[in-house]
Amino acid sequence: MDSSDKKRNVMRLSEAMGNLTVVLKGEEDIIFDGDKMVVCSHEGSSRRCGGQGDLLSGCLGVMAHWAFMSTTEKTNGVKPSLIAAFGACSLTRQCNRQAFHRHGRATTTTDMIAEIGAAFKKLFES
Repeated sequence: MDSSDKKRNVMRLSEAMGNLTVVLKGEEDIIFDGDKMVVCSHEGSSRRCGGQGDLLSGCLGVMAHWAFMSTTEKTNGVKPSLIAAFGACSLTRQCNRQAFHRHGRATTTTDMIAEIGAAFKKLFES
């Protein structure tokens, strides 16, 4: 399946579910909210480990809370769900990158969790 097929399938799934925001993890994370599509290609690593999706969903929950509590001025009119999804994908990828840098092929999701603070600071506080 090529990239355009994946994007088309994400759009179809979102539309079939009433234009919910959908995230498709992959080499690039594809995010569609019923109106707008964004692709998160923030560098991660080639190492994928079990539990990485759990980390992504946890980050997404926190980011969604923050985004939905924000004002329209802070989100520049972009749907909070799209902001949350892009932020969570970026954070998960950054955690993966940093953990892989430290642990190489032995990286586990626990190693990624240990990187959340530093990754968050690098992405959102610098």
